[in-house]
Amino acid sequence: MGVFRVKAVKIVLVVVTLLGAVAGAQAGTGFVRVALQAMPESFNPVLPIELNGNIVAATLYAPLAVVNPETFATEPYLAESWEVSEDLRTWTFHLRQNAVWHDGVPITAEDVKFTYDKIRDPEESTDTYTAAQNFASIDVIDEHTVQIVLNEPNALLPDVLSSGGFEPLPKHVFEQYERLTDAVDVNTRYPVGSGAFRMGDVQPGSHIEVLAFDDFFLGRPQVDGITFKIVRDQNAAVAQIRAGELDWVAIEAVHLAAVRSDPRMEVFSANGTRYVMAAINMSDHEPWHTLFSDVRVRKALMYAVDRVEITERIGQDLMPIMDGLMPATLTWIPEPDIEPYRYDPERAMRLLDEAGWVDTNGNGIRDKDGMELSFYVLVDRGNAVREQITLVLQAAWEAIGMEVEYVATERTGRWLEETRAGTFPIRVSTFPIPNADWAYRLFHSQGLNNSQKYVNPEVDRILEATVASPDVEERGRLLKELQEVLHEDPYVMPFFLEPTLHAIDARLENVPRSELKLAMPYAYLVSWE
Repeated sequence: MGVFRVKAVKIVLVVVTLLGAVAGAQAGTGFVRVALQAMPESFNPVLPIELNGNIVAATLYAPLAVVNPETFATEPYLAESWEVSEDLRTWTFHLRQNAVWHDGVPITAEDVKFTYDKIRDPEESTDTYTAAQNFASIDVIDEHTVQIVLNEPNALLPDVLSSGGFEPLPKHVFEQYERLTDAVDVNTRYPVGSGAFRMGDVQPGSHIEVLAFDDFFLGRPQVDGITFKIVRDQNAAVAQIRAGELDWVAIEAVHLAAVRSDPRMEVFSANGTRYVMAAINMSDHEPWHTLFSDVRVRKALMYAVDRVEITERIGQDLMPIMDGLMPATLTWIPEPDIEPYRYDPERAMRLLDEAGWVDTNGNGIRDKDGMELSFYVLVDRGNAVREQITLVLQAAWEAIGMEVEYVATERTGRWLEETRAGTFPIRVSTFPIPNADWAYRLFHSQGLNNSQKYVNPEVDRILEATVASPDVEERGRLLKELQEVLHEDPYVMPFFLEPTLHAIDARLENVPRSELKLAMPYAYLVSWE
């Protein structure tokens, strides 16, 4: 395994990722086969798409900047360099002059301006509309130079652009449509991208094939293509890699024993920035607002769960329990000064009593003002760890007098619909925080990924100061404070940093030790032995 190196403003990389093989092709013959949990609805990274769509889109579209999958530093990509004014309001990006779209048309600053103007248009309903409201103007300086002027200072704009949703789109393709969503075939079947791979065969529900792009600005990929094979269940994916039908599978701790003994496979783990958690709906949506608006109820939920046991038994003690909300891999953030929530069901029941939730009719379910303390927990089907955690939560909360339903559904079905709409009561998922911008996205009241609809002016103040500070130590201090505030007003129950565990074909070389989404921009470097 090599390392990432950066010289001046050009990225010189000696790592790579593993990806999928053409349907019917044998392993090791030029393609890499990767398991994907669900079929993406779209491949347009600017429009709302979930994690699986983002993984594929990262091979097709090049952002101006990317997150290094091993160091988590933000690095140049489609933009080879940038500068910022002293007041942190004017950012100038210089595009690579050899970059072309998959149809051969040169990529220019006009494409960036066109895309970012579209993102700022409220009629487009893009994922990053709110973040782009800080863009006062996007100006073309010359063919390969674009300038972004901000309303408010932001020291982390490259982080923002690397986090997804700001990948430039080809103006010459999309300008013929009134809205981005009108380009249905382009978004779902025939995308014209700028990444290391171009779209090949798409078979809904079966696989997505992407082919090496010969004119990629960082060099032709080392493999001929990738096939993302749709495998909805992780256990099935592990069975398929053991049978030689896949080359790279993200696995959970429960699968380690099954794959470690196979000499055809390499198993690796790596530090990540994504942690497993349960999130409580904090919106005005009823009846959840009535159930969860009282902080005593949320604290009772915390005390009722033995998170230590979950970490040891379900997480197999691979990663330590998380008490704060920032991953330990971001070492520049100090540990928060908090008293961890530890298993104390008696205290949980006292808090519910204090909040007025008592069982008035003897049916075993607490109630208040005629409403029972009844809800469901939503989890995406197919992830063994998250499904097991959800069952533990159900039992723990029922033990203190709540009625709890376990609801497992397809990630691209009800789970995604309720996450986007903010109608779930509690969901079990993961939070990725590779940089400070992602903290803003998740916890700010206007954050792109604040699916829980949490609003706290103090939290907003801290996060706004964080993104405006050019000083890393100051940002670390602010994010320490953020965790302390959120600990006293809990709506996220963290369990442990999700271990990045992968089983790969042992003949694959230069695979970055990272989760799929972060690894995909570097897929052009993967090779077979």
